[in-house]
Amino acid sequence: MTQTEAGRTVRHTPSDQTVFHRPDLFGWAGHWPVLMVVVAVASGWGITRVQLTPATLLAVAATGPAAMVADRWGCWRWLTALATVPMLLGPAMTLRLATPGGLSLLVATLAIMIMAWRAAQRPAAWLFGAALLVLAGVLANLAGRPGITLLSGHPMRLVGLGACAVVALVAVAGVGRAHARPARLLCALLLVAPLLLLAAPAYAVLLALTVWPMATAIGCSALLRGDRGPGSSRPQADEVDEEVAAAFAAAYGDRELAAVVIVIAAYNEAGGLPAVLETLPREVCGLPADVLVVDDGSTDGTSEELAESDAYVATCPVNRGQGAALRLGYRLARDHGARYLLTTDADGQYDVADLPGVLAPILAGNADFVTGSRVLGHQHTFDRVRRTGVHVFAWLATFLTGQRLTDTSFGLRAMRAEVTAAVTLNQPQYQSSELLLGAISHGYRVLEVPGTMHLRSAGSSKKGRNLTYGANYARVMLTTWWREGAPRPVAEFAPAFAPPRRQSSTRRRGTPPPGPLRPASGERGAPQPGTTATPITD
Repeated sequence: MTQTEAGRTVRHTPSDQTVFHRPDLFGWAGHWPVLMVVVAVASGWGITRVQLTPATLLAVAATGPAAMVADRWGCWRWLTALATVPMLLGPAMTLRLATPGGLSLLVATLAIMIMAWRAAQRPAAWLFGAALLVLAGVLANLAGRPGITLLSGHPMRLVGLGACAVVALVAVAGVGRAHARPARLLCALLLVAPLLLLAAPAYAVLLALTVWPMATAIGCSALLRGDRGPGSSRPQADEVDEEVAAAFAAAYGDRELAAVVIVIAAYNEAGGLPAVLETLPREVCGLPADVLVVDDGSTDGTSEELAESDAYVATCPVNRGQGAALRLGYRLARDHGARYLLTTDADGQYDVADLPGVLAPILAGNADFVTGSRVLGHQHTFDRVRRTGVHVFAWLATFLTGQRLTDTSFGLRAMRAEVTAAVTLNQPQYQSSELLLGAISHGYRVLEVPGTMHLRSAGSSKKGRNLTYGANYARVMLTTWWREGAPRPVAEFAPAFAPPRRQSSTRRRGTPPPGPLRPASGERGAPQPGTTATPITD
């Protein structure tokens, strides 16, 4: 299944099977007309002032490789587009290329492209590029000083170059999240290269106009999304988790749960949860299913009401929130052998008939995480504010991740058990967007399917009024996006960071993940003959 992340073509796979993608050349075609308009406005040309000289054509043609290099290093598309604007500034078009100075510029540009494209994977590219830079310096010394000064009369251009240099130097210093050594070395190279052409100042400035903005784009990407934030390494268990896990083990021993476990977080749901449990199936897509309820410190006797049910119950001594309860439920299910986890709410809002629909794509090998969507399906709520909020937050998530989403808060979902072990779950409440964005950030294949949302069968919402809920939900979504690498650290997906000869190690469309991620036929948890799992494509 192919999806899009920040405008790039990505084949999503589980995080322990890292696949580095290639920049999509044709994906840039749609951006070029917009880029040309931005260039014309930013440089103040006016259409009639564009001169079709060889230098003009070369500058326009150079924006493509430059943009692909920035894309290769994981830069945001909009930032890459801005970085290519100075390459097309009017005064730069008047330089003559058929001179030693022009040749020095071409050779230096070629050296930078070679090193930017291959040096992170092939150390020999550094040596070859360095030799070309030395040659460029020699040609610049033969050029003398041409009569054009690209910075005279343009103080803002000088300020812009200075700002680019400062940002790139900060990245070279390893400030913020700029921990990746290859990106820091490249920024340093882009800063130093124009200095080798100082014997021909006009060409040196032109090279700086070309590569220093690129150094800024790559430096910004390293500074802001070079790594995950500190919050991603927080412990995923506290004293309450350990206490409840020990009590659960004492109550049920080493009992192995079914391949599919339906996890439910409950808080003061004694009036409606028993009826919900009666509707849950004991088999989903041909696989046996167990139900695990995490009582999140209820005071109405919820755990006691479940004493006669077939569900496994973990009782927390205090109320911590739905997110903390589900995180604990995921852990207990994994520790007791579950391979696939499903979630639904304790209030009966989600249709149990949708359970096979969210699990089937995972069994078919088409997804690792599947969530229902009331936008694609049906909803019976009449709160216009919340209905509008669903669309607003779906748009925000689509904007932040680059993957089209229609519903980020649907509580009925399915996932491989290892997804919950890899994704950071810090939020005690409003956890659905944290889980969804975290799965996307770690490279798991995320899919939406139609779902149905009913009115609550009993009780009332614990998430607060609309304004409070919306503000907290937006906060969780934005902080998760920032913490996880906005939306993913460049070192985990940019081709420039890929080991040699690994870029081709992608799985074919529709094939199951390698290794233990998908059980073999006949193994516990594997789809058996007669299962309802069918291939689903996006």
